[in-house]
Amino acid sequence: MTGTVDDAVDRAVGRVVIVGSGSAGRRHLTTLRRLLPDAELVMVRRPDSTTPLDVPTEQGAVLVESLADGLARGPVDLGVVASPAPFHVGHTAAFVDAGVPAVLLEKPVATSAAAAEPLVGLAARDTRIVVGYHLRWSDTAPTMRTLLADDAVGRVTSFGFHSAQHLSGWRPWARTEHTVSGRADLGGGILLEISHELDGLRWLLADHHGEVDMVAAGLGFGGAPTDGTVDTVADLGLTLADGTTGTVHLDMVTPVHDRRWWVVGELGELHADLLTGRIERRAPDGSIEVLVDRAADGERDRAELRLIEHTLAVRTGTAAPGCTVEDGLQVLRIVDAARRSHEDGGTAVPAGAVDGRG
Repeated sequence: MTGTVDDAVDRAVGRVVIVGSGSAGRRHLTTLRRLLPDAELVMVRRPDSTTPLDVPTEQGAVLVESLADGLARGPVDLGVVASPAPFHVGHTAAFVDAGVPAVLLEKPVATSAAAAEPLVGLAARDTRIVVGYHLRWSDTAPTMRTLLADDAVGRVTSFGFHSAQHLSGWRPWARTEHTVSGRADLGGGILLEISHELDGLRWLLADHHGEVDMVAAGLGFGGAPTDGTVDTVADLGLTLADGTTGTVHLDMVTPVHDRRWWVVGELGELHADLLTGRIERRAPDGSIEVLVDRAADGERDRAELRLIEHTLAVRTGTAAPGCTVEDGLQVLRIVDAARRSHEDGGTAVPAGAVDGRG
């Protein structure tokens, strides 16, 4: 779904409650105001929150101190869960119990697969839940998926996903050691915060190669201003169900922002730079064909707009969730396996096993 929300949907949404006033909550608030100029937008902001009030003020949001306060204002047409990951299940359950027709649930859906399990039952009830892995609604990732589906490089034999950016560049308005990303008690760390790449590899490859089956991982814990306990670097070796292997590198310590995905096939390679929007096909003879060469300015905003539009369409039943609770759960199974592998010295472990240590 692209463009703008039609007038019928616009009028139908009278109240939206957004839990969380951090970067994700503020971004969703801004987009919702753009699409729903007449709706009451309620933002739940903790009394001790240090996030600036500029965006809620500009967008005319009603500020409350708890989700209970937000729900008490009257019927809610859409819920947004953008709180820290440890609170996602509880906040989603509150929306579902209140009969809210649709919820946008930010990633990661919880801090471990075991913690996320209650979401399966919640998703089976009447509330429709969309998980906010926004790269599915961007320009570059869907183009990569289409090229692979069109057999642009033949059968995939290996893959790589790389995302690196120093934590100090994520939220310049806050002390990083106090943000969600840098605190274990709020579900921080690179594996959870930048789990987009784990969702991305599943979205691109799982339909034809199966889910991630085995994970071997090494984690680092320094190099960024955090609480000192969260993972700041993650190097994963992954094996899919059909035996296809690849790597994922995530870090919050590299000074220069870098985000690249590549897939190697029997007929060549696809390389995507997610920061510039450039996609290349590299042939076995070394020649390079530029398939997409566009400036990526505004791509993040376009992805956000499409995600919110999609969620509004899901609310009315005109679309099925493009990213589901089960998708979020599968990502956490990979995260859990990476943690166990690191604890076991990098030994490859099954991605589906959940033993309580995640």
